[in-house]
Amino acid sequence: MKKADARKHARQPSSEEIQVSLQILDLRETKQVRSQATAIDISPAGARIKTQVALEPGQVIWFSRGIEMQLSMVKWVVHEDSYYFAGLMHV
Repeated sequence: MKKADARKHARQPSSEEIQVSLQILDLRETKQVRSQATAIDISPAGARIKTQVALEPGQVIWFSRGIEMQLSMVKWVVHEDSYYFAGLMHV
């Protein structure tokens, strides 16, 4: 069974520009990072995004689409050239 077949919610292709916001630990300080990203596909349960922010599995980020904000957990990341592709699960 393919992973796409096991999904509860179908993903819809997208090219929507979104905002991501997360906190990172940098030299014992917590910093707030905000950046633009592109939603590659999206569903009620999660999304796949492309960003230049170095994300890591397990990070919790805010995913913003206009006035709608969603707390999401990074499930996986693939680094390709200067971009990070990440799978998000909304929490």
